[in-house]
Amino acid sequence: GDEVDVAQWKERGDALLTLGDGSAAIPYYEAGLAASSALQVGSTAIISKKNEFQVAEVDYIENGNVDVTVVGSDEEEERTLPDTDVKLCLLSGQEELQVRILLNLARCLMQVADLEDLQMSAYYHRSAAIGCSIAFAILTSVDGQKSLQATALLLRSKAHACRSKWKLAIADAQLLTREHTDHKEGRAWSLQLEKQVAQHQKTNQKLAKSMCAWVQNATATADGGLVSIGDSVVQEKPSSNEKMRNLWLPPLTLFRYLFPVLLGLWIHRFLYQHSDSQESSRDRI
Repeated sequence: GDEVDVAQWKERGDALLTLGDGSAAIPYYEAGLAASSALQVGSTAIISKKNEFQVAEVDYIENGNVDVTVVGSDEEEERTLPDTDVKLCLLSGQEELQVRILLNLARCLMQVADLEDLQMSAYYHRSAAIGCSIAFAILTSVDGQKSLQATALLLRSKAHACRSKWKLAIADAQLLTREHTDHKEGRAWSLQLEKQVAQHQKTNQKLAKSMCAWVQNATATADGGLVSIGDSVVQEKPSSNEKMRNLWLPPLTLFRYLFPVLLGLWIHRFLYQHSDSQESSRDRI
């Protein structure tokens, strides 16, 4: 049956994730989700609305569009949307299995993000956050295990932090520690996140100081053509060579001040992503 197929895909992915090969595990988790998700009339589905995910019942399907009724709203809300906005259909009785696949897939994506360039790394971390959001929406609708809800919040907070989405990361960490007061890993992550935010603010202050120094230097350079005669200041006409030099000086000065700062930011982000991905790959459902 579908349940057996889904469980087998998850077991194969889990084996590879345990070995630390998240990249190889991803196709098995994706196959498990595909095998468990069948869009048909009467299905319960997770739909996307901007950056939010909601549970809905599928009422009608035609020509790439789906009529749904949103579940959990104060009043029944009917909506027509493209089938691409249906992110996952729930497998009755196996919702928890789907959640576990989503969370382990998120771990794999965060692990793989460490091996990619900055642009692809951000893409994988965003995908991990989306997977956690879908899992959290499922758990909210079926009153799932509290421990899985905590795991979804923890992983999503880490994924947001890797993308420097500090407000989102802090919001998830606060919800985690408030709703799951005995979650030791959640409390530890909240302290770690607080340090990262402080370091980020400190780095921004250094960057601001560097920019101020550049502005002052550029201003001093622009005023370099002024000569004092008695109590008055007279603009000295620059030579053609000085004009050329002044054209190039501000960009070169900007590069001289910003390059070490930007290099430091990149190194700091790279080292953090490396340590965070290693930590996430050790956890497994």
